[in-house]
Amino acid sequence: MAKALGRMNKKEIPLVQVMAVDAGKFRYAIASSSVQEIMTGEKIHPLPFVPRYIEGVLNCRGEAWTVLNPVMLIDGADEEIQGNQFLLIKRSDDRFCLHISTAETFFSVPETELAMENITFKSHKIRLISPDAIEERLLKDLEC
Repeated sequence: MAKALGRMNKKEIPLVQVMAVDAGKFRYAIASSSVQEIMTGEKIHPLPFVPRYIEGVLNCRGEAWTVLNPVMLIDGADEEIQGNQFLLIKRSDDRFCLHISTAETFFSVPETELAMENITFKSHKIRLISPDAIEERLLKDLEC
């Protein structure tokens, strides 16, 4: 996992960069090493017969990316995301992205916090997005 410019905290635990993003009224965090890019302005093409959290696909430079609603996927809330920003997840084995409202900021956390479900951001606990957990859920729900 990437160290934040090699910096360490007082206990010599490596720090990693994390990005905070908003999706509707929910806030999430994701390791910046898992982010390929943030895209705006693309049209989502709906898909039939998929779970509700799969909004469809979008075209990114000629490649189809599956668009996921993180609020429905992670929190089980029935909320549609307004706007057209997409956080493309960096993976070698799949192409999926999260529909987000805004990319908030980058901040550093101890590397050990990446194994937790929640991390602290501005004195609040926010959910940490795990691309591996998303991949497992997709495989299970789509019976691949």
